[in-house]
Amino acid sequence: AMNVASIETVWAGEITPPMGRRVQAWDYKPRETSLEKGAEAGRFNMGSTVILLFAKDRVRWEPEYRPGAAVRMGRKLATRL
Repeated sequence: AMNVASIETVWAGEITPPMGRRVQAWDYKPRETSLEKGAEAGRFNMGSTVILLFAKDRVRWEPEYRPGAAVRMGRKLATRL
């Protein structure tokens, strides 16, 4: 991800502070974290770029996604083949 102001997880909230503050270390060993398949784990706040890489012919993209199309959180991107 590029140009990220902070990173937030669903189990711990914001884990990297906004610019200008010190980055902290987190230890999740005492706490067990589990998520449902496909559930949100966290997010990049403010202007993110995510690069997805798949082997050839391993996914079928949803037809609405073409170069330049908007991607919305929670919308299906592709189906694994």
